[in-house]
Amino acid sequence: MPIINGISLPVPISPAWRLSFSNQTTTFYGRAQPGSDLEGAQFGCYHALIESRIPFEIVDDSFLDSLARFRVLILPNIAALSDAQCRQLTESVRQGGRIVATHETSLYDEWGVHRQDFGLSELFGCSYGGSIAVDGQHRTNLALSAEYFEVL
Repeated sequence: MPIINGISLPVPISPAWRLSFSNQTTTFYGRAQPGSDLEGAQFGCYHALIESRIPFEIVDDSFLDSLARFRVLILPNIAALSDAQCRQLTESVRQGGRIVATHETSLYDEWGVHRQDFGLSELFGCSYGGSIAVDGQHRTNLALSAEYFEVL
């Protein structure tokens, strides 16, 4: 039984955050996208959670069916997701869960085949419009338009 500030808690403290690593993304997307820096995205999120002292668990994307006990799932460029996994994530958010997704998350199916749009586009509230080179080396899928922002 955990004790915090001298008070015994009746239930063990459990991480509310889950950081997903993806074998299928590494296998079917990472090899085809050699400049993707997949490990950089995953370890960057890992270090941000550690430095912020946020308790979390690391899981493989094959365990997306057990999301109910987590408040937040982080998908750091988990590009290769099946339609079934996208449905599981969408249902989890509908039931109150939250996701943080970066870069090309869900833009490829589980075999690394490029989709026309994000598999989670409805959940994201946006569609894929292509990628552009920001500085000749790094790509982004985000284009900002002044019409959506108020200048202060």
